[in-house]
Amino acid sequence: MPENEILKDLFFIERGFLNGNHFVYRSDAPILIDTAYISDFNETEKSITRLGANLAAVGEDLLKKIIVYTLMMKKVVPADALFSYLMQTYWFKETVDLYFKSRYEAKYEEVMNSFLRRSIIKAENGDLYTTVKP
Repeated sequence: MPENEILKDLFFIERGFLNGNHFVYRSDAPILIDTAYISDFNETEKSITRLGANLAAVGEDLLKKIIVYTLMMKKVVPADALFSYLMQTYWFKETVDLYFKSRYEAKYEEVMNSFLRRSIIKAENGDLYTTVKP
């Protein structure tokens, strides 16, 4: 897969199919900007790693976006239902499978605890909502 540096430290990884390309920003906290997965994640992993991005940091960034975007779409979710809902989605499970060896609950708790400590997500009357504005 070719990696093209389109701006300083911003790379485009062309995977060759619609909606399946990636942008990787190489920095102290590298991030994957666009995602789509197919069965050849190993090739994607090699390209991301070759650019100096830490896969765990990329996966963490994706999980944070998944959780916040879910709460933005749903507005309010019962605290005891969010994990179950996420487990029914392809994107949460697939991201944890690919980046964190299927440690679903542990990664969910880790991200949620961080969000709650930083007031990115609030818990009120048994419900969760995000303070992030669209």
